[in-house]
Amino acid sequence: MNSTVVRYAAAFLAAVLLLQFYFVRAIVVIEILFALLLIAALVIAVMAYLVGYAALLWVERPRQIRRKPRIAWKERSIEQ
Repeated sequence: MNSTVVRYAAAFLAAVLLLQFYFVRAIVVIEILFALLLIAALVIAVMAYLVGYAALLWVERPRQIRRKPRIAWKERSIEQ
């Protein structure tokens, strides 16, 4: 075979392998960033759920009576 063809084939193969390593590395980085984005979305969703649940518990809590209780005097009766 011609030595120039072998050289060009080796250079082409090296270029293809280097580009493949670059793209694989880029895809791994993108996958890691996407995973971090999903984790952040999950944390925000859990926080929103917990805030909503706390608000629901606060709304449904028993109401406290704020007025002062009436004291019945001995001279008065409840039946009046």
